[in-house]
Amino acid sequence: MIKLRMFSAAVLVTTLVAATASDAAELRVVSGNGMRAAVQELVAQFERASGHKVALHFEVNAALQRKIEAGEAFDVAVLNPPVLDALIKAGKVVADTRAEIGRAGLGVAVRAGAPKPDISTAEAFKKTLLAAKSVAFPGEGASGRYFVSVVERLGIAAEMKDKLKPMAAEDTVEVVARGEADMVVVVSTRITGVEGVDRVGPLPAELQALVTGKDIPSPRRAVSGLDSARVAMLLAVLEKRAGVRLHDAEVYAATVGGMRVVEPAADLALALAITSARRDVALPTDVVVLGELGLAGEVRRVTGVERRLAEAARLGFTHALVPPDSGDAPEGMRLTEVRDVGVVLDAIR
Repeated sequence: MIKLRMFSAAVLVTTLVAATASDAAELRVVSGNGMRAAVQELVAQFERASGHKVALHFEVNAALQRKIEAGEAFDVAVLNPPVLDALIKAGKVVADTRAEIGRAGLGVAVRAGAPKPDISTAEAFKKTLLAAKSVAFPGEGASGRYFVSVVERLGIAAEMKDKLKPMAAEDTVEVVARGEADMVVVVSTRITGVEGVDRVGPLPAELQALVTGKDIPSPRRAVSGLDSARVAMLLAVLEKRAGVRLHDAEVYAATVGGMRVVEPAADLALALAITSARRDVALPTDVVVLGELGLAGEVRRVTGVERRLAEAARLGFTHALVPPDSGDAPEGMRLTEVRDVGVVLDAIR
């Protein structure tokens, strides 16, 4: 739903598996804080299965990068892709061992038992931030910098200046559990396993589109917060497979609140937003849309449908447009399976 943080591992699986057949007594694993819960669970399973020991060290990605570049020894590194790529370029990590093992966006948590604020839309998130007395976030690292940029794009940097609490990585979420901050904004996986806090949910991402004019010789396409190449592909699919005339119109597509959406699961939602703008027909406000579009206009399944729909239902959505074979609907939500983008777009002519 939002900008996703990806995590890569160097020799993660291969090293752990190979160690079961070796005499190594201990492996040293270094990891960014965002994958703490997942890495701890994976290591625990490995230790139980193999009898070997793993020395774990967590720190912000930037600090680990500096240490590895300075020559600190390690067997496995679980880091953000840009950091790992830089280490590969520097000759510190073997390129062939790089693998993406997970993705996570920014999430919000409050102290256990506290009322959960509304973060269902960019505007609601903005109001929640303004109403908070203090907001914790990582003081170092990509997620902290990104959150600060979101605050700036929401236009509330001045109002939030004295409320923001940049924290050390090991205390970012825990400060909320102690009641020293009203809420925390951090990579959602960092919230997992921390006692004394309740997860509110992921930061919202809203897609908007504006289509204007016709018979324009060289129409403009402007994209903000989205993959411009993917938007271009969607425009071609909409024109060819769904009969939406776009070749001579200017198209502006953007996310609200400065979020960045890069996953294909947003394809169908963006297609609906563009088509509703072209045909000047408003979309229902209680509908959530999931689905990747293929070049033939087919709607493809996406990962994590059950989790996404459960979160949407919690936020008050009552109807979902989903790819075929997406499973059962959460309580209180109606599912409509969509096989072809042209069929669903016929409903908003």
